Amino acid sequence: MKTNLVVLIIISLVIFIFFGKLTETFYQQDEWYVLGLVFAKVPLTTLSGVSSPLDFLLFKGRLLASFIFYLFAYYFPLQNVQLAIFAIVLHIIATFLVFILIRKFVRSFLFSLLGALFFAVNAVSHGAVTWSAIAISAVGSTVFVLIGLLFFFKYLADYKVKWLIFCGLMIYLSLWFKETGLYMFMFLPLSALLLKRYSVISFFKTYWFFCLPFLFITTFRVAELYLRHSTSNLYITGLNDNFFSTIIMRSVLYPLTSFSLIYIPGDQFLLFARAVLRQIYPFFASASNNILIAQSVILDLLSVILTFIILIFIYLLWQKDRLENKRFVIFWIVFSFMSFLPYVLLSKDFSYLESRYYYLSVVGGAVLLSWVLKRLWDILGPKIFYIFVLPLIIVYLVFHGSVVYGAISEQVKLANLQKSFISQLKILVPTLDNKKNVFYTTSDQNFWAEGNKLPFQQGSGYTLMVLYFDSGKIPKEFLKAQGRLEDGFLFGIGSQGYKEINDLGFGYFWDKGELEKAIKLHNLTPDSIIRLQYNSDENNLTKVGTN
Repeated sequence: MKTNLVVLIIISLVIFIFFGKLTETFYQQDEWYVLGLVFAKVPLTTLSGVSSPLDFLLFKGRLLASFIFYLFAYYFPLQNVQLAIFAIVLHIIATFLVFILIRKFVRSFLFSLLGALFFAVNAVSHGAVTWSAIAISAVGSTVFVLIGLLFFFKYLADYKVKWLIFCGLMIYLSLWFKETGLYMFMFLPLSALLLKRYSVISFFKTYWFFCLPFLFITTFRVAELYLRHSTSNLYITGLNDNFFSTIIMRSVLYPLTSFSLIYIPGDQFLLFARAVLRQIYPFFASASNNILIAQSVILDLLSVILTFIILIFIYLLWQKDRLENKRFVIFWIVFSFMSFLPYVLLSKDFSYLESRYYYLSVVGGAVLLSWVLKRLWDILGPKIFYIFVLPLIIVYLVFHGSVVYGAISEQVKLANLQKSFISQLKILVPTLDNKKNVFYTTSDQNFWAEGNKLPFQQGSGYTLMVLYFDSGKIPKEFLKAQGRLEDGFLFGIGSQGYKEINDLGFGYFWDKGELEKAIKLHNLTPDSIIRLQYNSDENNLTKVGTN
């Protein structure tokens, strides 16, 4: 108990050092949409995408994560401090659970702590925490998966079915936060075959409540996408002629490319990939899309090579370890590889998946790192380990942490820019007085996309509607989803347009020609047009005349 308290304090201090500035950040993107839905008094089931009992049974919509996020948006609108603190606390809990898991395997305080700290400060997966709203689903789901794993190992110790039932319940609960742990329903029964022999009948009798949900949910989700005859930038759909072969290829390549990337921050590996492109493939280095080639094809090639190097190194250390440890090494390697399978339905244009998708995978990476350090201790001896290996691993962890700290610092800069913009806006335009209001903005630069003239990562028009909803001049229908595959009106980054409902109207434009068309079409009066000019270099917002 005393040791666990010390570990919890150390973990909390380290996370606070590298993640503490998260409380100074602000809404990033999806938070604005949820806040708009809260203002529009959209039911929680609609917000989460749950529209039928079948959706509920299939864990669609991340109902628990949506409910928690809804509460934060309702009670703390336009505030990120409380959400950031919640994300940090969740991350501390997850890291502590990782420590407990590792210690069950390597049985060493030092190596368990080092592995847990690697998980805590990992630069590849930090997006699951540093995007505070995402932490509710990504970290929340992982916490329940980790608790489920602890119950599973307890089951393997005495084979009492109650622990297996508790394990299954935890995995079920994790799906109401995020579907990341879906593969656990198949992975855990298969991994049990490493440690115990089963007949076919006894196997399915023991694990039927794991296998059936996996098959049912997976089949439904794949079929849902296959039958969708519309394009998606995020998911593969039925419009892809090679739907199933693409999934099979990704099931092999995503784990092979992603496993090694757990250990190397993206920016640093990308720099190396560009150097390889220039030196080995100079004829591609001068191509207009050379950066895309480096961050996809070259980086995929390098990551696969590195994955095999890591696996060979693990194998060399694995050969002379105890049989029990050998089995658990295989367990954690397969765990890490299979953790990427839920993402094979996602398309990517970069060798790295999005940062938040690595969070659960890094658990396996942390366990394997702890085991490697333990084996190096056994082979090299304590003296050499303390002199050479330990300093290197500390530098490595600090490097990861510094990348996380730097990423949060950039978020803080953007947050200060956004907060200053909102303050200036509210001074210039305290409220909306007209029944019909149109914002027209110009700026010295575009933010993230053509036409996005304001420093926000979602549509500027939607942001303005949320900020002025309390004026009573914004129809709540504008904040709701405009269609099955559409978000709220003007939520798309760079979008512009005008709509009316009854006697209320709202519009946003950055293109003067489109504004003039809307004025003529809807007979808008000059006093309904709010013209703003934003200077990003000076972070200065001004209200300009009508000419």
